[in-house]
Amino acid sequence: MNQFLKKKSGPYSFVGVTNGVSAVNVIAAGHERVGVYVGGWQTNAMRNRLHQLLPDTLYVSLEEASVQAEEINSYMRKTEKVRELHYTNDPVIYDKFSLLADLEQGWSCIHKTREAVRLAIHSGINMIHIEDQGVQKRCGHLGDKELHSIDHFVRILRAVQATVHEELGDQKDRFRIIARTDALSATRIMYHHEITDPQHPEHQFVDWTRKGYGHYLFLKKGINPSTGQLWGMDLAIQRCVRVYGEGLCDHLWIETPDGDLDIARQFIQGVRAHHRDVTALYNFSPSFDWGKKFSTTVELEQFSDELYHMGYVLHLVTLPEFHILAYHMYMFSDRISMTGAISAYVDMVQNPEKKLANCSLYRFLWHQTATGTGLEAQFAKRIGDENINILSESTERCE
Repeated sequence: MNQFLKKKSGPYSFVGVTNGVSAVNVIAAGHERVGVYVGGWQTNAMRNRLHQLLPDTLYVSLEEASVQAEEINSYMRKTEKVRELHYTNDPVIYDKFSLLADLEQGWSCIHKTREAVRLAIHSGINMIHIEDQGVQKRCGHLGDKELHSIDHFVRILRAVQATVHEELGDQKDRFRIIARTDALSATRIMYHHEITDPQHPEHQFVDWTRKGYGHYLFLKKGINPSTGQLWGMDLAIQRCVRVYGEGLCDHLWIETPDGDLDIARQFIQGVRAHHRDVTALYNFSPSFDWGKKFSTTVELEQFSDELYHMGYVLHLVTLPEFHILAYHMYMFSDRISMTGAISAYVDMVQNPEKKLANCSLYRFLWHQTATGTGLEAQFAKRIGDENINILSESTERCE
């Protein structure tokens, strides 16, 4: 990642996955420009410890990203051994890749943040993002979002930094931190006594004409007359100027309600007015209906290119696996119902796989080989066991 960004040869992208099979193929086809993302949304919906279909409202626990990362890295190690045995000319190195993980808002606790970061480092995660939402954390594209105080956010990020230093010492540059703000579209902020002081930097963003409820105060909406920008934008910029200025992160991320170049430009220009070298991540969220604003692939590519040249050097698609799996399984079952199982499988899966395998680094057509059957045969031969033809006499007869 560090070397790639120094080359300034375009954005580095991350693709959200929940399992090792998806992750291996992301890396195989990514040409060292695409990494793996373990996000909270897909974990809640597809891979949580409760084994339920859940919304992204912080059902995930602090160890779940690391558990997924351990599986992903295990798959990568196995696939690298398969490559060394069967595909020595393949240029992909599966055990060297960037793995970004969602550590939510640190579970609003410095101690939970510390443990989550420690587990992340030991499971092979090398980049995380932490956000400034409050206790009732939710997906950035759900409504009624709340923020924690800026001071609390700073403490959470300090906990991240301290833990990275504890675990990695002089090697801490191997680990990157992204600070995310949800201030642009947040509705409320958690009450803390300091914000009632008119001198507090965030006092001006509270709508004091509205009565708060419980532990919350409402945030101002609409345009800030002194800047001509949204109140939420000014708050997002102010927060990120502080956390980046204190050296608490390597990159920034503003969560936005849709794909909008003007919003992206306002944010990064606002922060760069104070920190010229700042770079950011942009979330190409499947929550947006991209076809409403961009009618062609060319327009989408131009949008991506403009973001990169603004300073959004990291591009993220958070939850594609959910939609890819749902869509293709639906279409596959629909075809089976009309033409029968084997016809549907051959037409929709096997033939396209064969075509792809003949002209690319796609290796999962041969599923026995991909799962390491040849490695078992190799091991059996090494120790003198007679069970050495398990793959060579299989239906694959892998060469």
